[in-house]
Amino acid sequence: LFVCGGSKIYSEKHEASMEFARKRGLPELKRHLIPRTRGFIQCAQSLKGKFPVIYDVTVGFNTKEGEEPSLQNMLRGHKVMSEIYVRRLPLDEVPDDDDGASQYLHDLYRSKDKLLDSYLNTGSFTKENDLPEYKGKTVPRRLYSLLNMIGWATFVLTRILSFYYNLITSGSLLSISFAIGIVIFAYIGLYKMIGLTKIAKGSKYGSTDTKKE
Repeated sequence: LFVCGGSKIYSEKHEASMEFARKRGLPELKRHLIPRTRGFIQCAQSLKGKFPVIYDVTVGFNTKEGEEPSLQNMLRGHKVMSEIYVRRLPLDEVPDDDDGASQYLHDLYRSKDKLLDSYLNTGSFTKENDLPEYKGKTVPRRLYSLLNMIGWATFVLTRILSFYYNLITSGSLLSISFAIGIVIFAYIGLYKMIGLTKIAKGSKYGSTDTKKE
């Protein structure tokens, strides 16, 4: 899995990325950051001769029928719906030279931008462009996944509750303080994780004028 865009996109970072594109004479993207090509070039050169294809995946979240994709919404049990557009790309089509591979990636991201823009506007990846349309496949919910989650949750929670019960019933002030401290640190950690899944709380890397390709 290789994300050439680097990280989550939000308005400040997107504007910085487009400023970078204007300075370099690159086409601006509406829904993506300008891809970083160095890592892609290294991966493509290393994979050639070992793997025949690479897969490009464009993900769109249906926020009309579901909630915004965040850890908070998932923990609350809110429905989060996503659709993906997958392309199987022969690795031989990626040029061997650095400039050619870089141009290949930029062209790929321009097509990805068309796909995502069409999806966000119409709910279809291909309605507003000339890219091929494929018959969608809905992945049904699996009972096994639910049972597996319930089983592991029961296994872990029973041991956590048993641990806390023994600490509290010990009567030791130190043990009780330790138990409370664990709860506080767990809450803070979860709060931080929830914040990281929000777009506005994403990494600031690449959002300054010092961004280099």
